[in-house]
Amino acid sequence: MRIYQKETGASSAPPQKYDEQDIEQAVALIQKSKKPFLLVGGGAISADAGEELAAFLTKMDAPVSETLMGIGAFDEDNPHFTGMIGMHGTKASNLAVSECDLLIALGARFSDRVIGNPKTFASKAKSCILILIRLKSIKTSKQTLRLSAI
Repeated sequence: MRIYQKETGASSAPPQKYDEQDIEQAVALIQKSKKPFLLVGGGAISADAGEELAAFLTKMDAPVSETLMGIGAFDEDNPHFTGMIGMHGTKASNLAVSECDLLIALGARFSDRVIGNPKTFASKAKSCILILIRLKSIKTSKQTLRLSAI
C-alpha cells in the first residue's frame, strides 16, 4: 500500500507486506475523508476480489470507477458505480475523481489514458492510497489485507 499526502508531499514506498501501521493510516484517511473515490483496476480481477470490494464499498459509501483492465471487477448495476474513468470514461467518473478529497486506487495503474493531465487529475485529493496487487505475491503470500475496521 502506498500512501501519498499532498499537504506534506510525503510518499511512502510500497512495502513487500502491509503492517498494522499501514492499515491504521489508511483507515484514518478513509474515516477523515468527506469525498472518497475508489478506482479499481485489473489487479482486483487478478485477485478475484469482487466480494471483498463490494463489502469494502458498502462500508465506504463512495463512488467507484474502473480502468479498462478493471472492467468486470465490480457490479455495474451497483448505484455507486460511475463507469469507466479517463479518456474513454464517463463524465460522472471523471467529475467524481476531480472532486474527491481521497483517491483509493485498488489494483490500478495510472496510465496516460486514465489520468490525462497529471497536474489536474484528482487535483482536490489531499491523499491517495494505492493498493498494489500482484498475482505472483498473492499466490506466494499468506497475508490478507483486512479493512473491517472502517
